[in-house]
Amino acid sequence: MKYKIFILLVLIGATILIGCSFGTIVTPNYYILQFNSFSEDKSLVQNDPLPHSVLINDAEIPQNYSRKQIVIRHFGPKITYAQYDLWGVRLSDTISDFLKKRLEDYNIFKQVSRSGDYENSDLMITVNVSNIEFEKSDNLNRAHVAMDFYLKDIEKGNTIVHHGFNIEKKLAVSNVENFVIAVNDILLKEMDEFSKKIALET
Repeated sequence: MKYKIFILLVLIGATILIGCSFGTIVTPNYYILQFNSFSEDKSLVQNDPLPHSVLINDAEIPQNYSRKQIVIRHFGPKITYAQYDLWGVRLSDTISDFLKKRLEDYNIFKQVSRSGDYENSDLMITVNVSNIEFEKSDNLNRAHVAMDFYLKDIEKGNTIVHHGFNIEKKLAVSNVENFVIAVNDILLKEMDEFSKKIALET
């Protein structure tokens, strides 16, 4: 009886060892967006801020782009989700946080807030994301980012300034790291354009 148990344990151990030798453990990669102060346009810094208090809401992102997995677009209606390449940040928070920092650094408004305090704010910024995806094909790889920034009057409900963009940036090296860097650059550049419009039109 003991001999049979011993043989059984040996067989189980061998099975586990064989399984481990053929299987590979894949760890996920997490990617973050970084606010780069060195990329700021110093010509946009205002001496006197606009006399408004602005509330920035979380960015609104469609369900198919709000997952942790990075979205892969296959140049058509087909998208897939990268199994092991994940966002290490919540895009809805990070995009709006970046915009708040940009507007503060440029001294555009008297006050910029990310809280839900509507009573102390007279203007509101909403961000609507349409696409954040890694476009991949045999011949071409791009970062595709499309979204709209709206500056609105809270009391009247009308849009004061709108900035929309739909950018496809070709990647010199086709990997996720370069995709994330391209997305980061696009976001900060377009936030500069939005800041410029606010300064000129408000």
